[in-house]
Amino acid sequence: MDIHARVVAAVETLKPTCGREAINEAMAAGFEGLFATNGFATDVRSPAGLYVSAMRTGFYAGNPQHLSPEFRECVVLAVLVVQGADVNLALHVFIALASGISVADVLDVVFLAGMYSGANLLSQSMKVVTKAFSAIIAAADAKATGPAAVFQHIAAQFTDARPDDARAPRRDPL
Repeated sequence: MDIHARVVAAVETLKPTCGREAINEAMAAGFEGLFATNGFATDVRSPAGLYVSAMRTGFYAGNPQHLSPEFRECVVLAVLVVQGADVNLALHVFIALASGISVADVLDVVFLAGMYSGANLLSQSMKVVTKAFSAIIAAADAKATGPAAVFQHIAAQFTDARPDDARAPRRDPL
């Protein structure tokens, strides 16, 4: 079985516990923890709390007045390629696939954004996507349940990135 078919099969295996609502909740919980660690209030009256609430109630579930989740993820993928944001790009590869974007379309978006941002970012982004695909397959093989478990499989592919650094309190509070 080729890599595209293996990724598609893995995403189908993971989808029952990794729907848009579950992704909303996992992303909101992650941002809530990040904000709280850095001393920001996360109640619904604070800017950080409003952001968390927006994530929890529909950022990835879609809103008919805004971009579709599929289109939004294409934009996010392109932005993360241009930024060279490896771990975040890998996480959003999974979110894009779980949102219904095809493997071929993920590759096209990454390739297009990489072409316009330089050979180094294109090369690095394609490596990131390859790692993300491997992690998604591994998560399905391990019978991961929920987005947080899949995210852990993906983050483990980037041992040099130290994703826990984001949870360290900021030294210069805003």
